[in-house]
Amino acid sequence: ADAALHSTMKQAQDKIAFYENQEGKQISKRFVLEHEIRKDINNNYEHFRLVFQPLVKLQESGNSWYGAETLLRYYNPNLPDVPQIELIETLEDSDLIIPVGRWILREALKECSQWKRSGVDAHIHVNFSVQQLSDVGLLSYVKELFEKYELEPSCLICELTETSLLNDLETASMLCW
Repeated sequence: ADAALHSTMKQAQDKIAFYENQEGKQISKRFVLEHEIRKDINNNYEHFRLVFQPLVKLQESGNSWYGAETLLRYYNPNLPDVPQIELIETLEDSDLIIPVGRWILREALKECSQWKRSGVDAHIHVNFSVQQLSDVGLLSYVKELFEKYELEPSCLICELTETSLLNDLETASMLCW
């Protein structure tokens, strides 16, 4: 009887599977990230930072710095290891890319203005999501920033992110035609 019971228990153990809800964990993690981002936006973009990657012209006569690409970074002590792709996806999925994108643009142009005042003639490159192009007030906002920071439109280079183009093929195809 013991051998039969042991055999039955062994068969049952071999068929037990533990379910781990990865999708639920991802949704919960995304919810927490979105909540923290909203708090940071309301706290004057507290944990957002911009870094500027220099752009250099390589020439035989000497290399010259001509501008920088604007990169968004997020340093939140409550969420210490947020991958960049996850941050951008959360911003785009929650439509928070619109206010954060405006903040990025404002801070980048402010930085470019400081370069100009110090005698450096430089361009600033800013990445845009396709979603940001649906922001009806974007153009007037950009014009206001040019006036405020006394910049010429030629100092701003707008780049569309590849992921946003791939994720929104309909809009991307309209942009290409």
